[in-house]
Amino acid sequence: MSFDQVNAGESFERKKREIRAHVGLAKLVAVPREEFERRAAASNNLAIECEAGHISESEYRERSAALLDMPNVLTFRSLSEFSYALRLLLTEDRVKAVLSHENAHMGRIEHHNLEGYYKIAFVKGEGDEIGIIPLAGFEHPEDMSFEELFRLDEDITSAPDELSEGDKAALEALRSRNKS
Repeated sequence: MSFDQVNAGESFERKKREIRAHVGLAKLVAVPREEFERRAAASNNLAIECEAGHISESEYRERSAALLDMPNVLTFRSLSEFSYALRLLLTEDRVKAVLSHENAHMGRIEHHNLEGYYKIAFVKGEGDEIGIIPLAGFEHPEDMSFEELFRLDEDITSAPDELSEGDKAALEALRSRNKS
């Protein structure tokens, strides 16, 4: 589910109602955190397979999109929509911390002149408690080599002063790929 940036003629109040509805639905279809992490890792492995020539780029893009197109993940194209959604879910102090972290990633994305987005993945924890995984990402240009893509991923992932556990795991995977 994706949200477009607010148009000049569209009220943000209408957009906020839409975001609230999508957040409610995404909570209902939250998947176990392990499932979300498994799909993300599988997508990364597909990129490595493609780079090695085991699958075509079109197959990589198709299979990766199928893995990551999940109804429990909301995509936001603007900071205002992302921060509004976070405010529905977190305390103000936590919102500020998440925004600071994700905006460090987004600043690096913009530094590389890439099209960025924010995401919130809704996941189930212990006892079916619903949690979130906030993310910042970028559209991968079709003409970009995998070597360049991995280099940018590493640079963007390492942008925040304090790395999240997800950032640390992603960097470890990217760096281990370089050693093989």
